[in-house]
Amino acid sequence: MKNYTERMCRYIALIPYFFRGLKLMQYIRNARGMPIIYDIFMTKKNNSVCVIAPYYSKSAFVGSVCIFDEFTSDNQKVPVVIVDEPEQSCLIVLYNIPKQVLDHKKEFNIKIKKGKKILCKKVINYIGEVKQFHTLSISTLVKYEAEYLAEWIEYHLRVGVEHFYIYDNNNIDTSVKNVVTKYVEKGIVTYIPWPYPYKLYNYYLKPFWPVDSHFYTQISQMHHALYKFAYETKWILACDVDEYFYSPKGENLLSVISNYSNDIALQISGYLFGGTVDDLARVKEKGVIKSFLRSELIPTSAKKLIINTARTETYSIHDILKGGTVTIVAKNEIIFNHYRALGWKGRVDELFAREVENTGIIQ
Repeated sequence: MKNYTERMCRYIALIPYFFRGLKLMQYIRNARGMPIIYDIFMTKKNNSVCVIAPYYSKSAFVGSVCIFDEFTSDNQKVPVVIVDEPEQSCLIVLYNIPKQVLDHKKEFNIKIKKGKKILCKKVINYIGEVKQFHTLSISTLVKYEAEYLAEWIEYHLRVGVEHFYIYDNNNIDTSVKNVVTKYVEKGIVTYIPWPYPYKLYNYYLKPFWPVDSHFYTQISQMHHALYKFAYETKWILACDVDEYFYSPKGENLLSVISNYSNDIALQISGYLFGGTVDDLARVKEKGVIKSFLRSELIPTSAKKLIINTARTETYSIHDILKGGTVTIVAKNEIIFNHYRALGWKGRVDELFAREVENTGIIQ
C-alpha cells in the first residue's frame, strides 16, 4: 500500500509539468517558424505593418525583421518593435514601413524573417491619407448575445455612436451575422469573423500556466480594432454587448468627448445591474434596459476605455491603464450600465440582484 501511494504521489507531481509541456510545445512551434498569427495589416499608427497574435507567439518575433519585397533587400531589413502588454494577453508587433514603400502607394509584399526562417509572407493593402470619417465607434466581440445585439446597436446609434466593429466569435451558427447584415449594408457595421478560442485555458489550469494573467482572445480583438481601424475612426470604445453608455445629463456622447480631443484615452465608470429569471424572460417584450432596473449603489464595474486613435503613440490597453495616461471622465458626463444578469446562453446570476432602482438611462 505504501509503494502504491508513493507511486501515485510521483504521478500527481508530474501533472504540472504536463501542462507546462503544452506551453513548451507552443514555444517549439514558434522556434520552428510557425507562430500563431491572427492578422497582419498596415496600420496608420506610425505607418507600420502590424501583426496581432496571441502573446505566447512572442518568442517567435523577438529579433525578427521585415523585408519589403521590391523595395528593400536582405541588407535593408526593418527591425521589430514589440508593444508592451503588461498583462501578457496579446502580442502587438510593428515594423515601420520605409518611405519608398509609402511613396509607392500600392499594395506591397512582405516577408517576416527570424534568422533564415521565414515566419510569414503576405500581400499588404496600402492605406493612403484617408480622412477619418467616423468620430466615435464601438468595437466588441459577440459570442452568444445575438438576440440582444439589435437593441444594443439601435440604442447606441441614438446616443451618438456612428459605427460598430463587430467581431463574431460564435462558431456554432450564423445568428450574429444574420442580425448585423442589414447594418453592414447601411455602412453602420463592419463585420469581422473572429473564430479563435475565446478562452485558451480553463481557470483550473491557471496554477500550472506561466505568468500569463489571462489568455482571452477578446483582448487581441480589441487591439486588432484599435490598430487596424485607426485610419477611419478617431475614437474607439472597447466594450461588451451587455454594456450601455450614456450621459446622465442627456447629452450626445459626441458632444461630451469633443471636450477631450487631445487626450489619449478616456476612462468610463459603470454600474452593475442585476436581475432574476423573470426579468430575463421580459427582455423579448420590453428590451434589456426596461427589463433590468436595479443596480448597485455606486459604480464598481470594470472601467472601460474610449481610445483616441488619432494619437500617434503605440500602446496596449493595459499599458494605458497602468501607465497613467488615461483621463478619468466624471460620472455625470458619461457612465454605463453593465447588465450582468444577461449572462451567456440565457443564464442569470441571481447574486447580482442589486440594491436600488436606477432608471437614469431610460430617456
